[in-house]
Amino acid sequence: MDKMLSISSALPKSFLPSFSPFVSPKVHHQLPCISPAATIRCTAYRYKELTTSHSYSYKELTTSHGHHLLPPIDAPESFKHELQIKHSKSLSTVRDMLLISKEGSSLESMVIIDKLQQLGIDHLFIEEIGSTLSSIYDKYVHDHEHVGDLFQSTLFFRLFREHGYDVSPNMLNKFIDNKSGEFKLSSSKDIKGLLSLYEASHLNNGEEILRKAKEFSSKHLWDSIQWLETKYAKQVRQTLEHPYHMSIQRYKAIQYIANHYQDDHQNGCQDVLLELAKSEFNRVQLLHQRELNEILSWWKNTRLAQDLSFVRDQPLKWYLWPLTVVPHPHLSMCRIELTKAIAFIYIIDDIFDVHGTLEELSLFTQAINKWDLSSIDVLPNYMKVCYNALYKITNEIADITLKEYGWNPINTLSKSWAKLCTAFLQEAKWFASGQVPNKDEYLRNAVISSGVFIVIVHLFFLMGNGLTKENVEHIEEDPSFISYTGTILRLWDDLGSAKDENQNGFDGSYMELYMKEHPQCSAKEAHDHVMLIISRTWETLNKESFSQTSFPRPLVRASVNLARMDELQIKHSENISTVRDMILISKEVSPLESMVIIDKLQQLGIDHLFVEEIGSTLSSIYDIYIHDHKHDDDLFQSTLFFRLFREHGYDVSPNMLNKFIDNKSGEFKLSSSKDIKGLLSLYEASHLNNGEEILRKAKEFSSKHLWDSIQWLETKYAKQVRQTLEHPYHMSIQRYKARQYIANHYQDDNQNGCQDVLLELAKSEFNSVQLLHQRELKEVLSWWKNIGLAQDLSFVRDQPLKWYVGSLTVVPHPHLSMCRIELTKAIAFIYIIDDIFDVHGTLEELSLFTQAINKWDLSAIEVLPNYMKICYNALYKITNEIADITLKEYGWNPINTLSKSWAKLFNAFLQEVKWFASGQVPNKDDYLRNAVISSGVFIVIVHLFFLMGNGLTKENVEQIEKDPSFIYHTGAILRLWDDLGSAKDENQNGFDGSYMELYMKEHPQCSTKEAHDHVILMISRAWETLNKESFSQTSFPQPLVRASLNLARMVRVMYSYDDDHHLPMLDDHVFSLLHHSL
Repeated sequence: MDKMLSISSALPKSFLPSFSPFVSPKVHHQLPCISPAATIRCTAYRYKELTTSHSYSYKELTTSHGHHLLPPIDAPESFKHELQIKHSKSLSTVRDMLLISKEGSSLESMVIIDKLQQLGIDHLFIEEIGSTLSSIYDKYVHDHEHVGDLFQSTLFFRLFREHGYDVSPNMLNKFIDNKSGEFKLSSSKDIKGLLSLYEASHLNNGEEILRKAKEFSSKHLWDSIQWLETKYAKQVRQTLEHPYHMSIQRYKAIQYIANHYQDDHQNGCQDVLLELAKSEFNRVQLLHQRELNEILSWWKNTRLAQDLSFVRDQPLKWYLWPLTVVPHPHLSMCRIELTKAIAFIYIIDDIFDVHGTLEELSLFTQAINKWDLSSIDVLPNYMKVCYNALYKITNEIADITLKEYGWNPINTLSKSWAKLCTAFLQEAKWFASGQVPNKDEYLRNAVISSGVFIVIVHLFFLMGNGLTKENVEHIEEDPSFISYTGTILRLWDDLGSAKDENQNGFDGSYMELYMKEHPQCSAKEAHDHVMLIISRTWETLNKESFSQTSFPRPLVRASVNLARMDELQIKHSENISTVRDMILISKEVSPLESMVIIDKLQQLGIDHLFVEEIGSTLSSIYDIYIHDHKHDDDLFQSTLFFRLFREHGYDVSPNMLNKFIDNKSGEFKLSSSKDIKGLLSLYEASHLNNGEEILRKAKEFSSKHLWDSIQWLETKYAKQVRQTLEHPYHMSIQRYKARQYIANHYQDDNQNGCQDVLLELAKSEFNSVQLLHQRELKEVLSWWKNIGLAQDLSFVRDQPLKWYVGSLTVVPHPHLSMCRIELTKAIAFIYIIDDIFDVHGTLEELSLFTQAINKWDLSAIEVLPNYMKICYNALYKITNEIADITLKEYGWNPINTLSKSWAKLFNAFLQEVKWFASGQVPNKDDYLRNAVISSGVFIVIVHLFFLMGNGLTKENVEQIEKDPSFIYHTGAILRLWDDLGSAKDENQNGFDGSYMELYMKEHPQCSTKEAHDHVILMISRAWETLNKESFSQTSFPQPLVRASLNLARMVRVMYSYDDDHHLPMLDDHVFSLLHHSL
């Protein structure tokens, strides 16, 4: 019922013991190389793990990737002190800048203040900004010190009005033509002035001149995009779509820092502002992460997600509202407690929307109005659970207010909940009776049911400013600024932001009711009418925000932030809807255009949002492709169609490429050698080889000519070609490739700007999913800490971040959150067991350990040493927990198969130990068969099979226990890559051969290069077989086979060692996916 709730809407081992794709080669206990910046930014990651892995200085640890970060808690005090001094110096420098500019140029002072706001650091200089504005305002009023420059005039007006000064927009009359009454055309090419005018126009209190200013500036700015240089056109577009006053400051600050600050300050004289903005952003981000941890802990402890299984479980989303509404760092307590109140808006909404009968809802509303625990006896149990929890948290918030400010707000808070439930009940009655309210009745009720009143009332008491009897009485009466905010949210929502929500409840909207009362009105006219109401309501809310009221200004500004939040969420929904339309329209117009859009969706990493649309489009184009043969002689189009069809499981032959083969030579025609776009597409397609010779030729031909082209291509295109050659899409991790594509190439591929909506959607989706991944990581870190194995088994690796990255790579889809978390736990034990076999256990102990695992009986551990008992108990517990999850979710108990998979891994590890201990050298085939198992791939895929829950049949379970070919080939790829020398400097104990070494032993006439080439050929053939499994129909679900593909794709990330035995690609992978937002 978000429609009725507008507040709703980030290894190899040469031999023994075997290598796991997740077990990184180690020099005894040296920890793996992971980007310091990435790990510090993931605040829960262990500082010790970083500092023991590298020889980085503390300075390098906190400035990697150009960001200045807070040190971990256990960093040396001297280093913390050094950073604090640096931060203080930056603050002092900026204060001096303000003071100096104040004595000099008023314009310079105003520009600095504007930059502080755009960079999101104005809260650090409240006194200085206030003093500067006051003195400039005195000059402005008494001395009329403002010139006729459009930029300066509008900048002064905007800053004065934003800060509550009485200033009229009539100062803009000088830019109005006396005859026409419109803005003078002479200003239409002044881009700097127009941008400032456009920003100022949104601070409208109802003045006609500002409406004209908005119309004039927006028209000429949109026109300018056609002729401006790309980077400036981008800045203009972003301003038009997200004007400062209508946007969330912290979000705008990120955009400004990333995209425009350097362009605005090319002389570098204000680098101190940028440095301070980055360090402050990171400092506040740490605070927000701590707050989120507290919220997640609170929500878990309430157990409401379990006791009320039908309600939404979205604590992260709930926290984002307070973070937007009250962003100031010092309001930490307010954000945490307000999140709890917002959680109950959602919970009660779900009770009214999806669970309660009308009779139950009436009883619940009566009980809330009484606000007495004795009144819940008549309620069903689920409502009692909700009532008790709401009663408890509301009283806790009241106690906080009483303790902090000496005022008990329980009466007002309880009345606010009664008001919300009463509004919800009214909507339920309308729906149940079929009665349709008139538009005005609907809107009055909908403003309350939006939840805005609850948010602002709770915030009023939590902030503690203006707590007087008069204000308390006034806020109970729904003051106008709350009503205006609720109106904006409700009307925006009714324009369709929740139009595809499949919930019950009154399903009208203000626009629908308006058209019912005005039958002659078209949908467009009704839409325009609603937009006009929103615009006028914003003007009235502005007036409240900029004027003096009895309510504290921060509370009114929080209400404005609420209104800003809804438009941001609606933009995301609108973008999804726009892309859907784009796919459907292109499907009717041009198959090529459709395929290009689908390709872009994949490259941008947002294809999962459009699975049905992509499936439908491909199906209809495939019918044309097969029956009408509508594919021409263009290399790009032919290879694009082939690649997309094969990727999506269609039966398509590469023989369509025969038209590009020379009949005499049997090789690709040289005429294609300069078609860079076609060659890139051919190269990408060549990696989807099922064993076809033509695709091998395609790879050889395209790679040769693409490498040659780098010499003469323009730098940015040469970079794109090099990246494609080094990281072809099919061999790479999609989310990582998407980030690269967005950052480096999307704009170059789409210079006409017509597909900016794709880019905007990709960025917001990337950041949204990144938050989910950060939350999962926190859960993994908490689990790892709680089981205590890092302390009880001090010799094992302590790398929960790296283990989680393995899961994140294998199953990246957002909806597979539970799979990633549980799979990480299994991967952790691959590492732990590997360390026991590798660095700690004797042959006798390891034999006993393996026997005990094969028995899978806790009584078998009595003969084991204590450290093995600890490991056995922990493994036994987590495996049974995973089995219980599968049983509960899918009705299948996999404990026998899971325990067999661990026994299989132990047996393979033990075999390698025996080879080493006896000095016996296996033949290459025996070695590889065993090494594929000891890679750990089998453990990962088997656990994932049950955690995903698709294709759980008796036949599939029996087949997966036999190590099906797609698992074997994935393990072979990983093992052979490892054996090519990625861990050649690894100083581990155990059998120290490799497949390549054994191959040369069996073929003494073979050179090292020939042996190397032979292994590369084996890897290539294994990929071809894995491709065939991936693109063909099998009894196993495709998502599982694709997960196996992702495992193989991890090779380049996990094995690309530099000269210092570090993994720079893994560094970059972690940093890009888990920390660095777009």
